[in-house]
Amino acid sequence: MVLLFIGQEGTDMARRFKHLSKSDRIKIEALKKAKHTPAEIADELGVDRSTIYRELKRGTFIAKNSDLTEEERYSPDIADNKYRENLKNKGPGLKIGNDQALADYIEDKIYREKYSPDAVIGELTATNGWSKFKTRICTTTLYSYIEKDIFLKLANKNLPANGTAWAGSAGTVGTMVIAGAVPKQS
Repeated sequence: MVLLFIGQEGTDMARRFKHLSKSDRIKIEALKKAKHTPAEIADELGVDRSTIYRELKRGTFIAKNSDLTEEERYSPDIADNKYRENLKNKGPGLKIGNDQALADYIEDKIYREKYSPDAVIGELTATNGWSKFKTRICTTTLYSYIEKDIFLKLANKNLPANGTAWAGSAGTVGTMVIAGAVPKQS
């Protein structure tokens, strides 16, 4: 994206918005070591100086020298790792984040009653159980939340194995409940 600004003296200044690459971060490290100011680094890379200040903050760490003194340094690897981690966390908030009752219900069904995530969603849909909650999620979202450790007591290890059995916390294997299934009478 390029925006055209008219400068104070009527000169045209093009301003580009871009994400810094790994090679940009390596250049920042070299220019910082050569004692360039953030404004000079910004001019060299064609970005706003506030971008450089944020980048320096993101990648700065305290290094201990051989004489046991400490100094601040910039690491392109640390900055790039933090940048990538922040990218993963972008996006909308959790749907289930505002509905503790739904989270508790799902956790109880999977952890205590040995339902599969798909069975929980299927039962809620078949019995119009969604009306009791503020939020509605799909099976894919539920699996995503379990994978991301959103629930306190649920993890992938608590899910049914091979679609037929459930491994309990003590290592015992029980039967998985399938939504809508009629239990056999003994």
